[in-house]
Amino acid sequence: MTSLAEQTNILNDAGFSSKEIEDWKKDKIIKLNSAGFSNAEVAEEFGVVPANNNANKDYFNTVKAQLENEYYTQESISPDDELLYQSKIDQADAPSLKELVVGKEFDGDEILKRGWGKTLYDMTYRLATDEGLSEAFTQEEPEDYTWFEGLLERGLTLGAELPIYGGSFLAGTGATGNPIAGAFTAGAIPGAARATILKGLEQQSYGQPVEILKNFLQEGIVEGAKQGTIFATAAIAPQLKLPFVGKLADRYTTRVASQLTAFEGVGAILNGQLPTLKEFSYSAVMFGGLGLVQPKKTMETRTKTIFVDTGKKPNQVFKDSILDKTILEDVSSRTYVRSYNKLLDRKPKIKIVDKETIQQKIIELKNKNKEIYKTEREKNEKDGKTTSEFYVNLRKKLIKENPEISQLEIIETVKRELSNRTNKKLEENLLKIKKFEKQIDKSVVIFEDPLANQAAENIAFKPKVEIPTVERLKEMGSTVKRKSIIQGIDNKYPILEAMREAKINTKTGIEKLNLYEQARIMEGMPNRAAYFIEYNTLNGKTLADKGLGLKEITKDIVKEGKNQTQLFETYLSNRRAIELDARGIETGFNISTAKEFVNKYKFQFEQTAKKTDTYQRQLLEYARDGGFITAEAFTAMTEANKNYVTFARELLQDGKPVVAEGSVNPFKKIEGSKLRVYPPLEQMIKNTNTIVNAVERNQVKLNFIDMVAKSKAKDPNTFKFFKKENPKTTKVPKEELLTFRKDGKLETWKVGKDLVNSFKTLDQQGSNMLMNYLGAPARTLRAGAILIPDFAVPNFFRDTMQASFLNKVGFVPIQDSIIGAFNIITKGNNKKTMEMYKKYVKSGGMQSTLLAVDKPNIFDGKVYDILAKGPVRNADRGILAPFKALTRLSEEMTRFRIFEKTYKKAIEKGLTEKQALERGGFEARNLLDYAKRGSLGQNINRLVPFWNARVQGLTRLYEAFRDTPARTTAMVGAYVAVPTIGFYMLNYDDKDYKEEPDWIKQNYYYFKIADKAYRFPKPFEVGTLVSSVIEKTLDWVRTNEPQEFAKFAKDFFINNAKGFYPIPTVIRPLAENAMNYSFFRDAPVVPKSLDKNLPNKFYYTEYTSETFKLLSKTINGLVGDDSFFATNPIHAENVFRSWTGGIGRYVIDTLDYAIIKGKIIDDPIKPTDTLSKIPVVRAFDIRDVPGYSAQSIVKFFEEYEKVDKIVNGMDFAKKAGDFEEYKKLKETLNVDEVKLLEYRKQIKKLDKQIRTIYNLKEFPNGDIPTPDEKRELIDDYYKLMINFAQQALTYLELVRKK
Repeated sequence: MTSLAEQTNILNDAGFSSKEIEDWKKDKIIKLNSAGFSNAEVAEEFGVVPANNNANKDYFNTVKAQLENEYYTQESISPDDELLYQSKIDQADAPSLKELVVGKEFDGDEILKRGWGKTLYDMTYRLATDEGLSEAFTQEEPEDYTWFEGLLERGLTLGAELPIYGGSFLAGTGATGNPIAGAFTAGAIPGAARATILKGLEQQSYGQPVEILKNFLQEGIVEGAKQGTIFATAAIAPQLKLPFVGKLADRYTTRVASQLTAFEGVGAILNGQLPTLKEFSYSAVMFGGLGLVQPKKTMETRTKTIFVDTGKKPNQVFKDSILDKTILEDVSSRTYVRSYNKLLDRKPKIKIVDKETIQQKIIELKNKNKEIYKTEREKNEKDGKTTSEFYVNLRKKLIKENPEISQLEIIETVKRELSNRTNKKLEENLLKIKKFEKQIDKSVVIFEDPLANQAAENIAFKPKVEIPTVERLKEMGSTVKRKSIIQGIDNKYPILEAMREAKINTKTGIEKLNLYEQARIMEGMPNRAAYFIEYNTLNGKTLADKGLGLKEITKDIVKEGKNQTQLFETYLSNRRAIELDARGIETGFNISTAKEFVNKYKFQFEQTAKKTDTYQRQLLEYARDGGFITAEAFTAMTEANKNYVTFARELLQDGKPVVAEGSVNPFKKIEGSKLRVYPPLEQMIKNTNTIVNAVERNQVKLNFIDMVAKSKAKDPNTFKFFKKENPKTTKVPKEELLTFRKDGKLETWKVGKDLVNSFKTLDQQGSNMLMNYLGAPARTLRAGAILIPDFAVPNFFRDTMQASFLNKVGFVPIQDSIIGAFNIITKGNNKKTMEMYKKYVKSGGMQSTLLAVDKPNIFDGKVYDILAKGPVRNADRGILAPFKALTRLSEEMTRFRIFEKTYKKAIEKGLTEKQALERGGFEARNLLDYAKRGSLGQNINRLVPFWNARVQGLTRLYEAFRDTPARTTAMVGAYVAVPTIGFYMLNYDDKDYKEEPDWIKQNYYYFKIADKAYRFPKPFEVGTLVSSVIEKTLDWVRTNEPQEFAKFAKDFFINNAKGFYPIPTVIRPLAENAMNYSFFRDAPVVPKSLDKNLPNKFYYTEYTSETFKLLSKTINGLVGDDSFFATNPIHAENVFRSWTGGIGRYVIDTLDYAIIKGKIIDDPIKPTDTLSKIPVVRAFDIRDVPGYSAQSIVKFFEEYEKVDKIVNGMDFAKKAGDFEEYKKLKETLNVDEVKLLEYRKQIKKLDKQIRTIYNLKEFPNGDIPTPDEKRELIDDYYKLMINFAQQALTYLELVRKK
């Protein structure tokens, strides 16, 4: 017999609706209950598994046992607990009450010493005066220390630090106007300061700025965030409302309980452990006291109000509170006293109304209005239809009043009238609601003087900031999420929101682009404009080729050289001047000279000039076809300007040009001037870019407004705040207005700032001079990192892997990308391939690569170069041209292949040529669109080179799993998980692999060929995330050490978060040098094996550049080794490499070669570099021995630093004669420090041997060492260093296990 759960599944499979199934289930439940079955039995029959409460019972039994144990064995207890005291009296050996409270002897000095020793004042003083940690931190509580004495100690610390907490609270509240922010800063500022100072005292790094900064970044920020969160949560908790309880702050018990639960509960979550019973009891007393005791001013105000309202004096209120406990509770938390309700009639002028009663009436009225609104909405839907009587009559009336009224304006008026009709029906109840709300406002006492309160009844003072409810917190969370997406990820997100409001599906397949996708491909429109110049003009409706491109038109003249090109431009300008002069317009040209010049060169240039006329006419046709200008305006413009060229003129100030280049609105009416004009071909190129981009942007805006109008026609309640505005009379801020052309006429709509910004493209985003200056290192690093073969080849593998699951058509990794590369390379020799590539250029798919991030405008080159090479190829100019071409190929080969396959699939599905082109272009750029960015993220990316790349990579991965989870999971499994497991099985017990740095393991697959190690890049984001998780999970399964996985999870989160640190590149290497910590390598900048007290010039390793050794030696020789400007070679090279990337490495190698061959320095006979010098191969190469970056060496010094701090403390205690402290520190050490110091000594010794070999010019026998001999000797010493480090770590591990 089938169960009811199985029957439910059968009904569902049979096609019954959810409502029908639910009705059937309700009927069954009623019948089963009638038959005597319990609710639990019925639920089980429907497949609901009963909850297992055994775990909860076990937990509370354990807590009960612990409480009982505390009850009978704890000597120090709370004096308020009379029952517990009585239980002690009943025992045979009963202590006195005094002993229970303060012990056998009350030691006030000890309480004062310990309480003050834990304050920030004392900690700061000790850090400044090198006095070390207070005994309050290093010594346990005295054996005779009772619970009450511990409470006094904590009360002393808290009382002393109240000014600090108060000042921190005011800082947060003053900055934001929100007390929750004040609560956060009240915890965060002291918490961060305490953690930073405590760490400094533990390290004995007294007053050292670098160490203090490092401690703040590593410890202070984390602890400050924890404490801030705890304080803020404790502040919010009492304001929550619970069913059947109401607002928790209204009652003393619920208020204290909520604060205590939030404070200790959040603290337990953040700190990873539960509080002890003693800690919990201290918090309970603190919160209990704070909940009961009110500020003096507050109490005075409340008791005075009670006297005015009831005639009860403060002493009478106190006496009454002894008999009625609710009075004290109301005085501390309410604006009235419930027990005195009958006495309120004696003062009729100030009426205090029960707030809860009024609120209930407000809720009832709001519910009535909901019903009215529902009814009216149904009526509005009927009357809003174009066939309804209401619509027809109003339409006739409007046309009678204004015959030229548009259909859209009629629809807007109808909606407005229907809305007004609804509002009138709601108005009566709304007025009542306002009246009741006003009564609530009046019940709040603002001033001490009751007469002042009465006088202020009709003044709308700004209400106090209330702590948010759960609903408000959800709303705030939603707002934060939205702002985070717009600011950090995608500034076009508001368009997606608008589509959802209009109930349009935002997920698409191989179909026409939706509105959001149209906005995204706007970033690729500069290449559509480039198509006009490089290939052909286009039909605005179909994107079919129309006429000759500007490059083809001018090619014969450009071939003759720049001088001939300028002569042709002179011909065009004079020819245009003659035409304008005939219309009576001032040109600044000598017309007689112009006529003579044009007649002289007419035979040579007129035919080409007519072709440029046709080119510009077809450009205007594109604008007309796109609705940017009217047919009438097009005819008028072309008839009056047959020889048109733009007269963009110099702008003069003090007789000098103030701009280097001319710019002009191509549709602006010419007014005439005598100022000099800029060359016409330059302006034709600029006009092409301006017109094509303006037309395409305008079309997207027009489509958006059409969507809004259709949505409002269906549902008047959508887009309530969107409306058409008159730009001349509107008071709406300009940044909230969207302007576009409809049928050639300007329209302006209020849509909001976020939506206006979403229609802007990257080339429209401005930046100030400071941002350009600070962003220079980020731009050089970005260029230096990607314009090298070491990037291009691994990038190919990463793109091709990701394309297997980040597109809508089938894609075979490597194979399809190679086809794409072959087609790009050979397009010039294959007509069919060339046609497909031209389609790609005009599709909108370009300008989505990393290479395009810093060059959104491809028209900023010299006009001669653009016309000679074309805008696209002209981008690859200068000394780095070959590198740019290689990087562009590596980024476009996969995208081009995606475009090709998507375009063909779209044509098969019946899309038009234009729709298929744009769908293919969007899918190509959507592989990973680096032009997609948040409004704030864009500025961060100017300062942090690959910040947006990381954001978009993770976002794209999330979107793939969200939209196509099954396909994405399958592809990730096939192309990431399977290879990861295979490489793991090869390497998990390989000793060499274990010594490789974490950054190699996380970003590359490691393998060996004939005992030589190599690396292979993992796909960005998906590889580094998924692969690393799989590897560590396999480690966990294999070793059965869960703590290792927990450590990995923590490190994995921190290491991935580092990629999002918004630390500007301009200061990052300087911060790394100051902290001696590389954010990328997660290792010291200067190896810790080097002595700390060397002259600057000696801080180098075998990998340090000879150029920077010489530079450091020269600078320090000039300014002195102790000067602020002195530097060491490692730090100087770190700054240079951090600002120049891979290109910087080639520059360094070239400079090193030059100064050695130029005899500027002696040939150091550098050891052979085991990394290949061949650029492409180098990207897959790994050093034979990792050297200083070996995991064992790095970990050894990390562990040694921990031990070294304790050893230093022991030395300090020994010198001070504090042998008890020495003993305690010795016990915490748990290792033989002599043995550990010996390991360190041997590693240091080996390091010195390596430096000796590196600087060796000849062997003792007179032979000159070869680079290979040096490399062999140095690697042998590195192996010994690694071996010693491994032995030391093994020793430490054994000690810890014992």
